[in-house]
Amino acid sequence: PPPQPALSEPYALLTFPEPMQLLAIDKQSLDTRARVKAIRVTPGQHILQFAYQPMSVGDSASHAGQQATPFPLETQAGVTYVFVART
Repeated sequence: PPPQPALSEPYALLTFPEPMQLLAIDKQSLDTRARVKAIRVTPGQHILQFAYQPMSVGDSASHAGQQATPFPLETQAGVTYVFVART
């Protein structure tokens, strides 16, 4: 993952369920071989890019690899943002 704020600095926590794969944050591509389940970010505006990767029975295989439109997110320090995969 990209550099994250230290635990002693203000940060927001982003968490992602198994089927959501974070591809990029703020135009910085991530290694898609590693799944990011949670990441700390500085408070403020961020742009996230996701892909849907079904991981288990019941996940929508027809949506595999589907990439979402870049997602703008304004984060606040001390807040945990929990994302949910919906197809």
